[in-house]
Amino acid sequence: MESGDGSGASRYAIATSEDEAQVIAIDLETHAVAARLPAGPTAHALAVTRDGSRVYVVNRRGASLTVVDARSLTVVATIALAADPMGAAVSPDGRWLAVLARAELRAWVFDAATGALRHEVPLGEALARGGSAAGPCSTHPVWAPDGRHFYAQDNPHAALVQVDAERGAVAATTSLPSPAHMMYVDAARARVYALCVGDAERGAPPAVAVVDPAGSQVLATLPIPLAEGESGELHHATFDAEGKRLFVANMGEGRPRGGRSVHVLDLDALALVARLEAGPGAGHPVLSPDGAQLWVVNHSSPVLSVFEVETLRGVGEVRLPDARGMGHGCFFSGGGRHFWAVSNTAGAAYVVDARSLAVVAHVPTGANCQDIAHHWHDAYA
Repeated sequence: MESGDGSGASRYAIATSEDEAQVIAIDLETHAVAARLPAGPTAHALAVTRDGSRVYVVNRRGASLTVVDARSLTVVATIALAADPMGAAVSPDGRWLAVLARAELRAWVFDAATGALRHEVPLGEALARGGSAAGPCSTHPVWAPDGRHFYAQDNPHAALVQVDAERGAVAATTSLPSPAHMMYVDAARARVYALCVGDAERGAPPAVAVVDPAGSQVLATLPIPLAEGESGELHHATFDAEGKRLFVANMGEGRPRGGRSVHVLDLDALALVARLEAGPGAGHPVLSPDGAQLWVVNHSSPVLSVFEVETLRGVGEVRLPDARGMGHGCFFSGGGRHFWAVSNTAGAAYVVDARSLAVVAHVPTGANCQDIAHHWHDAYA
């Protein structure tokens, strides 16, 4: 769950512009651009420290991290990496920053407060010389509640990797039915849910793999049912406020994306119990702070889909002006008063009044805006 707008958080939202190699700071209240700061090539994803003081910018084709002081709005460091990174996340206790490589099976563990490198961790067997994975070798690190372990993807070998951040070593590896884009940790049930994208050559459909991390085994595989004409590629998910259901977005394959659904997984019954009709490229379901609404970012549509969590009824849609598709980052601010999202095609951030479903601000960021963040969260939205 998100940590909210705690007193340690910055007063700014930070967005990325991949094409302009910049990060943009936007005032949460006035919605004005407060600063434009240099980053590295293809500034893609963001990770915020627990106290909100630092933002780590993942330069996806720059083999580096840009470190931003979120209060003074200055770049305080650039951290060189041995390979291009893909995703990053700060541990729940605020101690560690985990970073995954994009085209290599490698992770780095940094001190989150200082940016000092502590460990470099091979995640699996190296790819053959000259070989490459069909997509990123890894995508997003996801921390366990203990703050010591995190999970990563070994997509060339379709596996879930558990890393001990203290020792800088792989603690366990679990084979999956197909490569996974993202994982979600269910501490109450001691499970991990891996969103497997599917593998047509192996006859594996997109599915949620339910993993027992202690035993390094898959307890259940739940294929995602697709509507006629819909392709499957699972992307991101979110729990409901009581932790009883997981909302799983099917983004689909291709350009534009061929998925348009969010599937409701009952975690006690381990059964898919409902399907929500979202927009093309349904990618990021996000729960409102009060737990009453589910907002869905659709990557191949300029429309946000909004649902009532209790009844699963559609509440409405929010059309983002001048956009054709949407980026990844999104969050609520003001205790749920506003919802923030970005468009890669429009190069802009949007602020939506969560009650009226009206766009109240449209802020130019720069070309190919993919992420926006304000505070720490325990799994990439």
